[in-house]
Amino acid sequence: MHELTPFALPPSSPRLLHALQVTSDIGLSPAGSNWLWALFGIFTISLLILLGLAHSRPQHHRAFHYIGVVILAITAVHYAIEASNLGYASVPVEWVRSGSRGQLQVLAGAPSPPTRSIFYSQVRLDVFETGWSGAASESRH
Repeated sequence: MHELTPFALPPSSPRLLHALQVTSDIGLSPAGSNWLWALFGIFTISLLILLGLAHSRPQHHRAFHYIGVVILAITAVHYAIEASNLGYASVPVEWVRSGSRGQLQVLAGAPSPPTRSIFYSQVRLDVFETGWSGAASESRH
């Protein structure tokens, strides 16, 4: 019998491990992930600077600083989620261009059509920060 700590996964849990596997043929590249981590760092540093500026102002002048802090915090978390390759859905690629990663995936034996990672956290972020009307107008273009 295996001894488990309170937060340890059972030694044989294929269902849990299967849920953590990447299911898209075309996903986030390492360079793309590095760029998203850099953006996360920029937004986090900006958040800390704005918090410092907010506390240097009188208390009755801080409201607009706090609005910016909330937006920067949500955006930083959003980029951390994307950089970690979480919060996406796999959708089939409609057109596979010649010379693209999709064509290379198909030539390497991936199912045709391959699937691509689409981050649904972008839509949730837009809905939260701008309201539903902003997300609806973006989807019409």
